[in-house]
Amino acid sequence: MRTSNLAWAGAICLLVGCSAAGGGGSTEPFGSGGGGGVAASGSGGASAGPSGGASGSGGTGGGIVIDSGTDAADATTTDGPGVVNDAAPDAPTTGCIEGGAGYQPGPRARTCAGATTDECSGAADIDGRFPNGATGNGFDDDCDGQVDEGCACPASASAGSTKDCWLVPATQADDGGAAVGWCTGNSKGSMACTTTGSGEFVALKWDGQCRGAQPPFASDVCANGDFDCDGRVGNSKTQDCACEDAEVECPTDPLLTSPYPNPATLPYINGASWIKNGNPANASNWRWTATGGDCDNILPHPSFQLFNNQNATGQPLAGVQAPGLGPGANQVGLVAGPGGAVNHDIYLGFALSGDYLVKGEFDLGGKHYECTVKVQVRAPGIRAELCWAPMPNDVDLHFARLQGGSCGQHGWFTTCSGGGGDDCYYNSGCAPGGGGQNWGYAVSNTNACHGWGSRRPATALCQNPRLDTDNISCFPNVVDPNANGLLGSFCAAENINLDVPRDGERFAIAAHAYSTTGTVRPHINIYCNGERRLSLGYDPVAGQQFPALLQSGADGGGDLWQAAVVRAVAPGGTLSDCVIEPVHSATPKVDRDGSTNACVDTNPQNGGQGTSADWLFRSGGAYPTAADDLCWH
Repeated sequence: MRTSNLAWAGAICLLVGCSAAGGGGSTEPFGSGGGGGVAASGSGGASAGPSGGASGSGGTGGGIVIDSGTDAADATTTDGPGVVNDAAPDAPTTGCIEGGAGYQPGPRARTCAGATTDECSGAADIDGRFPNGATGNGFDDDCDGQVDEGCACPASASAGSTKDCWLVPATQADDGGAAVGWCTGNSKGSMACTTTGSGEFVALKWDGQCRGAQPPFASDVCANGDFDCDGRVGNSKTQDCACEDAEVECPTDPLLTSPYPNPATLPYINGASWIKNGNPANASNWRWTATGGDCDNILPHPSFQLFNNQNATGQPLAGVQAPGLGPGANQVGLVAGPGGAVNHDIYLGFALSGDYLVKGEFDLGGKHYECTVKVQVRAPGIRAELCWAPMPNDVDLHFARLQGGSCGQHGWFTTCSGGGGDDCYYNSGCAPGGGGQNWGYAVSNTNACHGWGSRRPATALCQNPRLDTDNISCFPNVVDPNANGLLGSFCAAENINLDVPRDGERFAIAAHAYSTTGTVRPHINIYCNGERRLSLGYDPVAGQQFPALLQSGADGGGDLWQAAVVRAVAPGGTLSDCVIEPVHSATPKVDRDGSTNACVDTNPQNGGQGTSADWLFRSGGAYPTAADDLCWH
């Protein structure tokens, strides 16, 4: 049997208007036990969470609050042309603005190039400080919701490597190359280098998808902040921000949480607290939209879910899958409402790391409003994630150490007994029901392993490393990420986590076709402290089709995609960075690799007898010194 998962039971406060509590207090919507929680109004005492009663009696972890929602940096949203945070109707141009200071342009006026599918053609160079050249500049210069589309990756990049990007034109950047004002963090995301074509016609190009980034506001609003990112605070084009009261204020900072929250106390966003100058009870037609990451566009259904209740156990799903979402209108996500039980509270269940965008819309006083919140889901340490299409097929994730093993020979699968094997996978000690991998790492707190979306047994230790989900068989029509069991399993991604790697340690990541039919196309993400650092393989949004797995053979044979080697940078014992080397092939297989940017070996390549003990890393059984040493062809 092969089942597993991961969870984090620490509380996260997504409610605008709450704050982190210390000592015996708790945060709303739920906290670490003890006394009364912090109310939405900030008055303290008993919590006023939507689930009723006092919050503070449950939960096991402390709250994390990135934005309290009460500071002056919160803002209303306003509409305008182009890709913007299109929210509240434009404010009237008469009234207060006539007696105020009026509009003063900022030093970085937003300028957009003409629409193009190739920002490196020369026509999109709107700011002489940041020309696109042949490889792009990391900005959305034509303001279409994509970055560096059509641009080649630089020679220093490999397929799957990522870079920072901003969903603003280069005119909104400072001289150091970062977007200014509100856009510094909120408009920042990551994009991946992808392989286009195959054989003699292969090329490496940026995928154009700036994951986790929000576009700027069309204009500043009545709050202290530079929300249109023009380098000047409070210079609204439509209203005098010195005297106009904001009716709706959106949270302006990203929210931080971790995979696998407690299913009885899901984190939530309370949209009612966005309404600052009106009665929240009068808001109607609430609608919530959420988009996620790469695997949410590859799996039959997104790996996260929306709920109308804090306790998701036995509750109906609120989110319905929909295409055509996100800044580029090419993402798959979830939509809840309007109508039914959907209101100003939305509860969130996450199973994967990455950046998510959650948008709430509502009507109030004859106007339509919306606020978008960036949610950063961060699992600690090094995390490898595998998804594939089509489903159902049985593909396995492998996470192998490249140092310190006691076996005489080193390789994939089990090469010696006694817990000293190099490979963490479904049939090793790091499996959901296994006894541990015996790599010498301390067991993590169980809060990191159990919760919503987790398939690890409640009694299983939180081992390091650990396989959190083993997808053996699933049903593509099952939409609930919590569904488990061979008679009704959700088609989930597989994840392996190592929470606290040591400085300089190296690990190899691979995907194996255990039992598959036809052509299976896998995708691997590698996260460093929850930030996406590698996005490699099949990507329907970017049009990337390779690698391909064509042959399966249980542990003794079949196709093994050896994807990358990760080196931990952890001075003082704290992971601060990851150095990632994708694995290349010297003589690519046109049907499996597509190019030298991938390596799919078929059956054990060391002259063995076709058993799991014969999958060596390299001839003689030594550890590889470089990533490409893993590839046999």
